[in-house]
Amino acid sequence: MKKIFFFILFSMLLIAEEIEIKSLQTYTRGDVYSIPVIYKNDKGSKFLIEFDVAAETSPDLSIKFVYCDRNWNPYDAVLLSTSGKDTDSMLDFVSLPAGNEGADWHCKRIFPNKNVSFPYSGKWMFKIVDTFDEDKVYATGKFYVVEQLVNLSSVFTIDQLDGKPYSQNSLNRSLRLTTKILFGETEIDRFRIKQMEIVENRRLNDPIKITVDEDTDTRYHEWSLGTDFRFVARDIRPGNENRKVSLWNTTKYGQYEVDAHFDGAEIPHFYRELPRDNNGGFLLKKFSDSYANYMDVKFQIKSEFLGDRDLFLTGAFCNWKVLPKYKMEYLNGAYETYVILKRGTYDYKYVTGILDDDKVRSIDWYAVDGNHLSTENVYNVFLFYNAIESGGYDRIIGYTKIYSGYYEQN
Repeated sequence: MKKIFFFILFSMLLIAEEIEIKSLQTYTRGDVYSIPVIYKNDKGSKFLIEFDVAAETSPDLSIKFVYCDRNWNPYDAVLLSTSGKDTDSMLDFVSLPAGNEGADWHCKRIFPNKNVSFPYSGKWMFKIVDTFDEDKVYATGKFYVVEQLVNLSSVFTIDQLDGKPYSQNSLNRSLRLTTKILFGETEIDRFRIKQMEIVENRRLNDPIKITVDEDTDTRYHEWSLGTDFRFVARDIRPGNENRKVSLWNTTKYGQYEVDAHFDGAEIPHFYRELPRDNNGGFLLKKFSDSYANYMDVKFQIKSEFLGDRDLFLTGAFCNWKVLPKYKMEYLNGAYETYVILKRGTYDYKYVTGILDDDKVRSIDWYAVDGNHLSTENVYNVFLFYNAIESGGYDRIIGYTKIYSGYYEQN
């Protein structure tokens, strides 16, 4: 009897290990390219979580939500517990069309819903977990819940990096983002305003932070102790538009192993401005389409050998994280790497860095494609406030978006 029990347990573990989450998307309803932001107490404000699963049988998965502070650290305070409304259990999955290589099931959920609510504004994380064992985490993501207690007025002005540290003049061109807080009639304790965070496009893991207690020459706040309260972020370099790969054509991209581009290896675009991108997003072929399959895509760029620096591929497919797994190899005058992608369109970029102890350090986002003031990016601006209720927590009491790329020339 014991042998049978251990055999069943071992079989269950094998099935769990074979589950793989693919093409995870999170976005505000109505805009697949946006970062996921919803408004507290607005019943019409929703965001979506959508993903494929590679598994032989329909998986038993749930989505667990965790409330975090402004540094993405989960709260463990009892007063902030959301137990009972923090899990979407026993998710429904749709079987993908037969012959759709790379994944077997698809799930799409809208939040908040009858199972889940978000009672506090601020930063939230979610985990896709085994329904019967929440310690088995297959994927994670982030989103924001905001309250518009104050309005934010942001404006860009053209600037220069302090001291012009780069020999290439174009790399010294930068922007200054000034955001004024418009309090109106709202009773807000100005002394509890703690931080402004600015997210460029979809780079949630690499925000610009201006913290009240940690002013610097390029990140600071100004307050006259009256109604004039503003945050200033200098030395924001717009970079270049992201590169794009479109895998829609089923004739050109009809095999499992394909090249990202068919006109040879790419080249750096340090002096050339690229066409408009999707602000870091990606768009996938509808999951029910029989051609919504996965491919092993080869990316290749010609470049001189970088010496002690490494070249990495990053983009929408990995949430703009610069990861060791996407380090490019130098072969015969070009760098190359492979990524498994679902049929669709993706923004991506080549960046340099130094791989050290399985971490990428000294990342340079501009070395390959330069820095151009005409580049259009969207910047999501969040204002954090230290609430004293429920033991204290970081609320988001203001949010706005601003686009760069259009200025009056001096």
